[in-house]
Amino acid sequence: MDLATELRDVVGALAAQQIPYALAGGLAVAVWGAPRATKDIDLLIETSSLRAAKSALRPLGYTLEAGLMDFSDGMTIARVSKVQEGGLMTVDFLLVNPNLQSVFDGRSARMLGDMPLFVVSREGLIQMKLQAGRPQDQMDVIKLTEMDR
Repeated sequence: MDLATELRDVVGALAAQQIPYALAGGLAVAVWGAPRATKDIDLLIETSSLRAAKSALRPLGYTLEAGLMDFSDGMTIARVSKVQEGGLMTVDFLLVNPNLQSVFDGRSARMLGDMPLFVVSREGLIQMKLQAGRPQDQMDVIKLTEMDR
């Protein structure tokens, strides 16, 4: 499976259903100029859109659902996955909470080929990474802030 193709298909399916989202995680880090390897798609969405988002991705094969996962930084994730060609592709829906509302509201449109791609702002991404505080997140913050030098 090709991550770029999956991203196009996933955001296309959400756009077709008019479900607001913002790309986050490793792919958003790459959008803001600090590419790194990642194997999943992280999308910030409002809790009220979760059911519709899962439904929009089912026709793409995302039928394996995990329960809600709560993390110590206050983040709640709903994971959907698909198995294709012997590989696993995962989309993590990061649910907007009061701490992330301004990050979600501050998303911006970039272009992914001929289609819009909504991405958390660089500042919002740094905020999310600092809240998570994992080693990879700390490295991402260093890379993103080095761009200011």
